[in-house]
Amino acid sequence: MATDRLQERVESLELRMEQLEQLPARVAALEVQILQFREEVRGEFSAVRQEIKTQGVELRLEIKVQGEELRREMKTQRDEIRLEIKAQGDELRQEMRIQGAELRSEMRAQGDELRREMTAQRDELVTHMQVLHEEVLARISLLGERFPVKERKRARKA
Repeated sequence: MATDRLQERVESLELRMEQLEQLPARVAALEVQILQFREEVRGEFSAVRQEIKTQGVELRLEIKVQGEELRREMKTQRDEIRLEIKAQGDELRQEMRIQGAELRSEMRAQGDELRREMTAQRDELVTHMQVLHEEVLARISLLGERFPVKERKRARKA
């Protein structure tokens, strides 16, 4: 029994030794695989970096082209807006000239009417003043008849 047990242990150790002997070869194979993987990853990262760089250059170029196109469109729209504003300004000036002429014409007509009214009122006032003047002269004449010249001098002194 002890020999059986010893035999088992020896076989187990031999099996383990065989496995241990295979270990350096397996580690070497694994090392090769890791190196290959490292090279592949390095290559892929380089490719990704290059692709990002290429896409960045393309994106910058596209942004530049779109920016220039946008500037052209904005300049065109700005020029159109300026022309539209100028046309509206010219139209407004013309309307203002027409309305100004109409207003001046109305004001002349109103001024003429006002002058006529003022002339009529002046004539009425002159007539009224003449009437009042004649009444004053008539009253003075009446006073002169009532009070002779001597009485008037006395009335002034008193």
